[in-house]
Amino acid sequence: MNRKKPFEITEGMKNKIISAAYKDASWLNRILVWRLISKNKEAKSIFDSYRATANEIAKLTEEECPGFIVDSAKEKTIAAKANTPGFLNDFYTIVFVRPVVSLAVVIVVISAITFGIIRNKTVEYEFTEAEVIEGDKQAQQALAIVGNIFEQTRSTLEEDVFGNKVSRPLNKGLGIINNLFEGENNEIN
Repeated sequence: MNRKKPFEITEGMKNKIISAAYKDASWLNRILVWRLISKNKEAKSIFDSYRATANEIAKLTEEECPGFIVDSAKEKTIAAKANTPGFLNDFYTIVFVRPVVSLAVVIVVISAITFGIIRNKTVEYEFTEAEVIEGDKQAQQALAIVGNIFEQTRSTLEEDVFGNKVSRPLNKGLGIINNLFEGENNEIN
C-alpha cells in the first residue's frame, strides 16, 4: 500500500496554492494555504513562483492591436466562411462557372437515357383470333358495367343531390334575400 508522506503536496492542494497565488481562492482556502506554506518549503516555493508570475501578469497593460492585423484577420475569416464547401456551392460551380462541363454531363445523361429507351424495344405479342374476340367481349362487358355505374351516379346526382339537397335550400335562400331587398325598396319609395 502506498501511503502519502505528510510533506507531499497533492494535485488538489497544488491547485489551491496556485489559486491563492493569483488571489482567486476563497478566504478559507487562503488561510489553509498560508498555514501550509509557513510549514512546507516546497509549498512555499510553488506559491512564490506563481505569485511572481501573477505579479508580472498584473503589470501588463492593454495595448491597441494595429489596424492592418485586424483587417487581415477579418479578410481571412470572412473569406474562409464564404468559401465553405457545400452542395449549393458545388452545384453553382459546375453549372455556371464551368458551362462546358455541365453541357457535357447533360449530353451524356440524355444519351444514356435515349440509348436505354431505344435498346429496350417493346415486345410484340401475337394473339390468336379467338383470344382477340374473347378480349373484345370482356372489354365490352367491363365498359357496360362502368356505363351503368356512371348512369346510376348521374341520376342520383340529378334527382337526390341537386334536386333536393342543393336546389331547394338555394331557392329558399335566394327567396329570402329577394324579399329583404324588395322590403328595402318599398321603404325607400
